[in-house]
Amino acid sequence: MNFLLLSPEVDSIAEAIAQIAIEGSGSSNIPQYGDTITLSFPLWEGSEIYTILFNDGAKILAPLKINNNFIKFIQLVPLFSNELQLKRIMEK
Repeated sequence: MNFLLLSPEVDSIAEAIAQIAIEGSGSSNIPQYGDTITLSFPLWEGSEIYTILFNDGAKILAPLKINNNFIKFIQLVPLFSNELQLKRIMEK
């Protein structure tokens, strides 16, 4: 289940979110907090944003425990190219 809120509404982001769901962090591993994915197309029509940062969603939605399993939520944060460059510099 996905939750997405943009104000004003931007329906053209659906293709980007679907691509992110398919590719994850670009590897066969489950994305970890702090991972990014950069698409070959903008997140929505007219946007200059191509990159999403995977962030801990627990501050918004607490993990759910169902039987002995936990569901953890991931927050997707759009990054401008200069924000991605700063992130890479800070990781060094």
